[in-house]
Amino acid sequence: KKINYANYVMLWLQVVSYGIAISVVGKMIIPTAVGKKDLLLCFFPVFSNRYWYFTAYTAVFAVSPLINKAIRNASEDLLKKIFVGIILVFSGFDVVAKRFLLDDGYSFVWIALLYILGAILKKCQIGKKKKSKTFILWIIFLTFIGWIWKLWGLEFKFLNVEVTGGLSASYVSPTVLISSILYVLLFSRFEIEGIFKKFVVFAAPSAFSAYIINNHFFVWRNIMAGRFSGLAGRNTALMLSVVIAFSSCFLVFSIIIDKVRDYVFRIFHLRKAAESIVSIGKKLINSIAKSL
Repeated sequence: KKINYANYVMLWLQVVSYGIAISVVGKMIIPTAVGKKDLLLCFFPVFSNRYWYFTAYTAVFAVSPLINKAIRNASEDLLKKIFVGIILVFSGFDVVAKRFLLDDGYSFVWIALLYILGAILKKCQIGKKKKSKTFILWIIFLTFIGWIWKLWGLEFKFLNVEVTGGLSASYVSPTVLISSILYVLLFSRFEIEGIFKKFVVFAAPSAFSAYIINNHFFVWRNIMAGRFSGLAGRNTALMLSVVIAFSSCFLVFSIIIDKVRDYVFRIFHLRKAAESIVSIGKKLINSIAKSL
């Protein structure tokens, strides 16, 4: 599948537009919460690292043609070995030793590794012969192990490496990584039809907006941070109810906002602008590459 570079430019414009719009509204509400520097940095989301995932994704997108070609040309036997090796070395070892700059999962390296694991899953059809019940049982088991370690796990120091109780809750933890892989395999088997399929097709392209809005510095500092900490002392049923209800409402609200944003983008024909930017960028890169 040919990589559509215009899609990345559109994504960049989406991040920038949200950053500027929310900052302007935030300054109107709380003038002291948004400074001139904050507004300026909205134009440079990658340079400022305002959104760690988008920054990491940018780097992965840049090298994705090379990764794609390598995976297409590699044998399934080799890819399966690499699959196991990534889990053992980068998850099993680094979650304790922290030697490969994974930054607990908040890094380009980790997102690139996940990209590779996902590509191998698809090409090699890993787990195809396993039953869904097996996936569910393993997810339950790994979740149980993870939370037991989180709540009552031993904490010790070995060879200048600290092993803490929060080890199993890290993004790079084997329990979290393997559970995530199993979730992908499980949900990839679902056949979505009817009205639910229409909803997914409608909502999925806008799901990224929930992340951008939630992680905007103004929204996070003035609305999200510590807002629900009082629920920690309440009963579990109430806590779950509030969390699920708020998350659902926030997602719906974000999707509605993004549909408005998409409409504005179409009015100003930003897709054509993105394609023009890509065309100019390709000519520049090709020119530089030929001179090497």
